[in-house]
Amino acid sequence: MESWILGEKIQWDFQYAKTQSPIERKVYNALKSRYSLKTQVPCGKYFIDIAIPKYRIAIETDGRAYHSSYQQKAHDRRKDQFLESHGWTVLRFTGAQVNGKLKWVLAQIHKAVETYRPPWYQRWAKKIWKTVKRTGS
Repeated sequence: MESWILGEKIQWDFQYAKTQSPIERKVYNALKSRYSLKTQVPCGKYFIDIAIPKYRIAIETDGRAYHSSYQQKAHDRRKDQFLESHGWTVLRFTGAQVNGKLKWVLAQIHKAVETYRPPWYQRWAKKIWKTVKRTGS
């Protein structure tokens, strides 16, 4: 959204404003010029920290304070399973990874984008593979 304040044009980034932690903001800022991102995307009873909807990639960032307990790790596993069952590829990164190895984190995200195949492609490839197996070619 654009606005004029004191004669200057400014751009307001609502997706950035919805980020909930410094590590989410760091990942968001690193990706926003390359991908169309959404933050806090609802999926069932869960919310995806950062999503790249075009590629069905859910990026989860885990800070030590909130994601270190046994109960929270179990919750994260259930969330990952739910998102994957709804067609999302889940990439989960710790705060230490984001703060210490951001290039590696970005490389993992770019790799997931490059290997993405839309659902129609997966159905098509499966159908072709069955045909090839039947004909013995």
